[in-house]
Amino acid sequence: MKKQLLAAVAVACLVPATAHAGLIGSTVTGDLSLGGSSNLFNPSTATVSAGTAEFAYFVAGGALIVIDFDDTSLTVNYTNQSTTDTLAGSTLTFTDSAFAGLPFAFVSSSIPGNVTATLAGDTLTLSVTSIAPLGAGVATYSFGNTAVPEPPSAVLSGVGAIFLAFLSLRRKLAA
Repeated sequence: MKKQLLAAVAVACLVPATAHAGLIGSTVTGDLSLGGSSNLFNPSTATVSAGTAEFAYFVAGGALIVIDFDDTSLTVNYTNQSTTDTLAGSTLTFTDSAFAGLPFAFVSSSIPGNVTATLAGDTLTLSVTSIAPLGAGVATYSFGNTAVPEPPSAVLSGVGAIFLAFLSLRRKLAA
């Protein structure tokens, strides 16, 4: 019975485990360009944290756009109280090395207009081709998690523990 248990522990220690890396704690650089303007996000760099919007832009009496990243999603909140001021023609670009290799998918949108999102490498781009004045809505996108291999030191520690258990068992059997 002890040999079977030891064999099971040995096999369990040799199976590599993976951890999952999300976006919390990563640094995102954001750029909002509207009609050739310079970056309208200030500050242009933010650390992703749960429950806190990373970027926002407000035009007095006009449009408000709030960008919120969390561990596995992006939420875009849009409100426009003006009949003339919209974000149509704008491009929002976000760069973060944590984006690279992540699966990215559209979830839902109630934003009155056409907003498309693409993820290429470490750059996420939102393109606003049309958006209605006097409107409001929310768009949600999903990031998948990337598997992160466990450090090899954990496997080596497991092998060492098995070896020590084997030596202890051998001494007990010899006595």
